[in-house]
Amino acid sequence: MLVRHLLELDLIIERVGVRDRRQSILRVAPRGENVLFELGAELGRDRLDVWSAGVAAFNRIVQEAGATAGKPLSVHQCAVLMICAGNAISTGEAARRLSLGHSTVSMAARALRRDGLAEVRPGKEDRRQAIISLTPQGAAVAAVACCVWNESLNSSSR
Repeated sequence: MLVRHLLELDLIIERVGVRDRRQSILRVAPRGENVLFELGAELGRDRLDVWSAGVAAFNRIVQEAGATAGKPLSVHQCAVLMICAGNAISTGEAARRLSLGHSTVSMAARALRRDGLAEVRPGKEDRRQAIISLTPQGAAVAAVACCVWNESLNSSSR
């Protein structure tokens, strides 16, 4: 809903993914760049620098986790790995905690299962639920991602 609204306001541009036509590739439109510039002037450079540092940190997390996994990971796959670190979780609960759509988490979980990083099984009490748990390889990738996350938090608080 938010993406549609931003598209209607000409703040972002959407195009279809090259490898997977179900993907939507989003980028900031020229009008959106102007709004961000004005927002930066209004909020102050410090706040935007913190936001920018957070984006850079998460990009580093995704890259390092992908290197550990031996294949590129999407941001959503990395987020699901991190939220599942240490305990199994339902796709619905992961979606709620990550503020993502259920289908986004389900697709990420399927990709992680395909790559041997996670297992997805029906819930014990409600078989309609899908429970995500990490394989040993997935747990190792999640540990790297969480370590980089913690390093980023510690370096930003100094």
